[in-house]
Amino acid sequence: MTLILQGAKLTVYRILFIFCCALAVQACSDRPKHLTFQPEDGEQRRYQMFSETYIEASNSFGSSSERIYSHMIMDYDVTEQAASFDVLMRPRFMMVRFRNGNFSSLDTPDYRQKKIWPFLEAGVSTVIDKKSGEVTDFIVHHEIEDADDSGFDPIRQLLQDELSRPGYSNGIALKLGATQQMPAVELLPEITLTVESLDDQQVGLSLQGENDEVKLYGVIQLERSTGLLTRSAVVMDMPLQHEFAEGRVRVVAAVMPDDWKSGFDLDFIYSADYQMPADIGALPDDLTALDMPSSAEVFPGRSGSIQSNGDKITLEYNHGVFDMFQLGHIEVDNLQAHDQAGNPIELDWHSVGALSFAFSETKAVQTHTDIYPLGWQDVVPKLEQIAFIEARLQRFAMTHNIVRLPVKDSETSVQFGEARAVLTPTEQPDVYHLRLEQAKNVFFSTRITGPDSGSVEHMKAANVPDWLEDGNRRLMAIVTSGYFPLSHTLYFEGERPNELQLLAHRIEDQSLEEKQIRFYNPDVALSTVELEPLTSVYLFPEEDNVTDFALTGPVFELKELHDLAPQDFERPQLYMVLSHEQAALCSLEQTADIKEAGRRIVWLPHEPRQRFMRRDSQLPLEVVYQLATEDGVRNFFYDHTAVVRLQCAGQPEWQLFDLDLGEQNWLVPVSALLGENWQEAFADMQLIELLRLFRFLDTQQKALSLVPPPGFASQPGVKLADIRLLDFVTEEGMLRIAGRVNRVEKLEASGDRIVREWVHQFPALPSSQVAYQD
Repeated sequence: MTLILQGAKLTVYRILFIFCCALAVQACSDRPKHLTFQPEDGEQRRYQMFSETYIEASNSFGSSSERIYSHMIMDYDVTEQAASFDVLMRPRFMMVRFRNGNFSSLDTPDYRQKKIWPFLEAGVSTVIDKKSGEVTDFIVHHEIEDADDSGFDPIRQLLQDELSRPGYSNGIALKLGATQQMPAVELLPEITLTVESLDDQQVGLSLQGENDEVKLYGVIQLERSTGLLTRSAVVMDMPLQHEFAEGRVRVVAAVMPDDWKSGFDLDFIYSADYQMPADIGALPDDLTALDMPSSAEVFPGRSGSIQSNGDKITLEYNHGVFDMFQLGHIEVDNLQAHDQAGNPIELDWHSVGALSFAFSETKAVQTHTDIYPLGWQDVVPKLEQIAFIEARLQRFAMTHNIVRLPVKDSETSVQFGEARAVLTPTEQPDVYHLRLEQAKNVFFSTRITGPDSGSVEHMKAANVPDWLEDGNRRLMAIVTSGYFPLSHTLYFEGERPNELQLLAHRIEDQSLEEKQIRFYNPDVALSTVELEPLTSVYLFPEEDNVTDFALTGPVFELKELHDLAPQDFERPQLYMVLSHEQAALCSLEQTADIKEAGRRIVWLPHEPRQRFMRRDSQLPLEVVYQLATEDGVRNFFYDHTAVVRLQCAGQPEWQLFDLDLGEQNWLVPVSALLGENWQEAFADMQLIELLRLFRFLDTQQKALSLVPPPGFASQPGVKLADIRLLDFVTEEGMLRIAGRVNRVEKLEASGDRIVREWVHQFPALPSSQVAYQD
């Protein structure tokens, strides 16, 4: 516990150190050739702050380690006075995770947290003198009773000491390579600030310092016109400050804009030391294939889903488009939570930029947006009341251009708006490095035409101290560029082309259209029959299937009726593999009078082990039967001769079933499928029987599954194949289809009746006298 508290204290120290770095380069003299702190009165900024603190400690009792991860959303409000700037800093959301627990602004506060919550909600202010740039005052807007007992007064003192220390009034010249020294304070070494990049909009700085105990390196991006922070990252390695233990502490921290959509999975950044195959292929000959689809395809429904992920909420919406470049760009805003009765719930939200993507080429594009509830009072009770969240989705058009990049023996580059592609030759004549630099609304896709092959890896910052780990270097590259930069290595095996072809995209400034979407709590959606499906669930798994024995056995394959035959896979076993259509129209028998230990040998269903299948809502692609004793105990045999007979009503053929579903095309009346007296005639019908007789297709001609009744998924071991039809029918006599239905088809038998028969001889029982052969 002591170690954890020490780590938590260091985390606070780290966050404050970031503030110091930001203010140190903001508050400067008013010379025009130097960076100046010139925010407007009423300026409001919000930042996301991520950190990870890793602690290693040892003493006479042994060694231990702790990893503390934190994410915070912080508001900065600037008020201009006659001679100063007042900067109010308020944490609006905070989450800290460590081995033995979590700390979050969403916690129901205990008696100590009830004292601290008002302090955090009120925030603290620093007063910065306009002329000198020095912090002249530190204002606490809510005093904490018994602050020493709560352990909070030392934190406030640390804030006050660090932010008011001298050295902030010296400006740094706006010139590449210009430096400024920040004097050493306590454990911190003297720090050198260096101008690394400079343009009309941004100033990029590095900060570096090292002494016998502490090593520090970071990068900072600032607005040139105001001196306000854009983003930053700092890594600090220092000794553990504890009187009874020795060890080291490494703090990694990043401050990003409020709309940073990618989060910071620091574990991923550390472990991303691998190469991926480059997307080498031909670009479309006709870019009209990427033209914007219709509004009905972009926004096919009025509903989305709410997914809870720890201390954040993710809003998910499924489009009817299968190419994210066709979709364009989506933004989500104007969030309003409602309770079950539709009454608004007063909650303040922070949403990051929306991400639109498809899991594969065969799946529709989804838009995901992470949102965070802000505040410190009564947040949890309000979250528990949410039935749905209403939001505005805006669609922005995206234009596409093919850009040609010359391939030469020297470095070449091409500009598309503010995006740039740079191709650099290596010492190997047929190997090049490609760097794609993106801007806010202009970027290149990763598909490249020209090379024969290639690889992609996450870029690492160059010209940094050797003590930084590769993960730290990747973080510096991300913060410096403002996105996840990738480096392509391209290989030319034959004659080298004169140019590469790249696909560039531009997001337009004005929105094309917008739509109000309601995102529902999954439990609410499940219990609301008239609510359209939140996502499409297909009846069969889409990914490549693997069926096996003991995870390594034979693959079951579907065949036409005239090609069917029992299979033994060179084992003393026998299988028959049918499609669901064949299983619906055919009967399978073992007609020989053979028994094992007095029990008849018959065909029994065998469920193949298949990956990527949701057993509560999907069926295996194949219907597999296996010869076994009638009690299922034994399924391998010797010396028997089996006779297999397959009888089918005809060839399976799907035909259109005339059914007008209307606007609510996800609701299908069972009486329309089976007749008005279906409850008597089909009282014992298994659901799988109906799903083999009828299929419900979406616009992609894929068979949709059904929406299970409430509580179905929570029943252990329950599979879709084991359920009665009645268990899935609503009180109104409806089947809820897990997607929008475009067409209903019914299975019919065509042609003559088919009868086939096979004789199978099982192998002789191996003799115990035969030597074992590997």
